[in-house]
Amino acid sequence: MKKLKPLLLLLAVVSAALTLAACSCSGGSNPPDNGGTPTSSALSAPTLNVDEGEKLLTWNAVPNASGYFVQVDNGTPIDNGTSTSYSLAPLTAPAAYSLKVMAKGDGTNYTDSAWSADKTYTVTQKLAAPDNLQIDLQEKILTWDAVSNASGYSVQVDNGTPTDNGALTSFPLASLTAPAVYSIKVMAKGDNLIYFDSVWSVTETYTVMPELDAPANLQIDTQEKTLTWDAVDNASGYSVQVNDGTPSHDVTDASFSLADLTGLITYSITVKAYGDGTNYTDSPWSDTETYEIPE
Repeated sequence: MKKLKPLLLLLAVVSAALTLAACSCSGGSNPPDNGGTPTSSALSAPTLNVDEGEKLLTWNAVPNASGYFVQVDNGTPIDNGTSTSYSLAPLTAPAAYSLKVMAKGDGTNYTDSAWSADKTYTVTQKLAAPDNLQIDLQEKILTWDAVSNASGYSVQVDNGTPTDNGALTSFPLASLTAPAVYSIKVMAKGDNLIYFDSVWSVTETYTVMPELDAPANLQIDTQEKTLTWDAVDNASGYSVQVNDGTPSHDVTDASFSLADLTGLITYSITVKAYGDGTNYTDSPWSDTETYEIPE
């Protein structure tokens, strides 16, 4: 026990010395040692604004940012230096572009911000007017060339209410039966988001001519061997068909000689009136008249 006393005394002295040293350190102005590792803070994300008129993307300056990255449609980030604006003029193709910006930290005290909230910049375009309008008079149909990016077409007849023609590039004219000169034009329709409606096309004219009346009152003079009928107003001539034969016989007056009809006993004869092709179309065929050669 006597041998332990000197050892216990030594431990007490060492403990007292360490306690004094600790008190001396806590009373100083130096910060505690954290191992030499500096702390860093993430920068705030920029807030964006798009000026459609100036075609410019701008944002607020972020404190302590060393620069900014700009990203368009999730493409490769663009180093924008320290500028807080970005020109949108090079974005010319019609589309809705998604834009965002990141503030760059210094890599020591500040780390990069998160990407900003997306901002949309829309480049719109007016569709081209339909062209190459063509009218097929036989098929009674209007056609035109397709317009790129059109969602459909409207057709207007004589400045009336436009007709929604869907996506078709043809329009039937068979319903236009009243004699008249019709003015027809076409508009390409856009989605009104990226592509907007075109102006009206050039006007195409479709003429529906009145049909002449069929010749009537066919009479055969067996003595004179002549077929006659009542003249048709506005007729430019007549076609006489014998036994449904081809060709028919063209005459200018309302009579036809039967003297050359020989070899048969009975002939069936019909007549139609010719229009001028400008103001009147041909008439239907008349009723059939029978000519029997006397024995």
